[in-house]
Amino acid sequence: MMNFIKRYVIPSSLMLLFLSLSPLYDMLNKHNQEQAFHIMISLDATIPYIKEFIIPYLIWFPFLLICFFYFLLKDLRTYYITMVSVILGKLVCFLVYYFFQTTITRPVISDTDVFSSLVTYIYNLDDPFNCFPSIHVLTSAVMIIAIHQSSIKRITNILIIDTTAILIILSTIFVKQHAILDVVAGLLLSVIISATLARSINKSFHQDVVILDKQNVKAS
Repeated sequence: MMNFIKRYVIPSSLMLLFLSLSPLYDMLNKHNQEQAFHIMISLDATIPYIKEFIIPYLIWFPFLLICFFYFLLKDLRTYYITMVSVILGKLVCFLVYYFFQTTITRPVISDTDVFSSLVTYIYNLDDPFNCFPSIHVLTSAVMIIAIHQSSIKRITNILIIDTTAILIILSTIFVKQHAILDVVAGLLLSVIISATLARSINKSFHQDVVILDKQNVKAS
């Protein structure tokens, strides 16, 4: 029983911490400064608005939860690195949002088809701030890094996670929720945080995880 608590219950508490950060995003998603900076570049104007990409944009949160549980069950070390990367990444983003608020110009949606209605719903739910870096991009990129560094990587899970994450990243610019620089910043932040945490995991922690995994396998 104690092994079960150490292996699953205690690690899963990190997901509660991740969820508890959401209200901070809502607090910062307001035009509460004298100026919100536009950091769109000329290349942003060449990117088309593709309403169908609202679907991968919307599956971002379920995708994260599925990945979290998958790593929790299959590779505890990767789970810890992933969870801490996402939590730290969000906190860094919130800090940037507070001191350097950016905004984006959105298209006017007049169509009423299902995809357009979903885009309108997101636009109404999420004000056009908290853009740089993109949390959608940051967290999706962390999942790509995690599966490639995991001991459980296989062609199948790499293909599923990579494809889903890339579609989510692309969706941020195709539904005009983010600018290119938001995406670049999210990618860079994911690499920096993931690499730093991976190196900081000491040998003793790794051995403890291996022991717990072996004990869990024997118990089953």
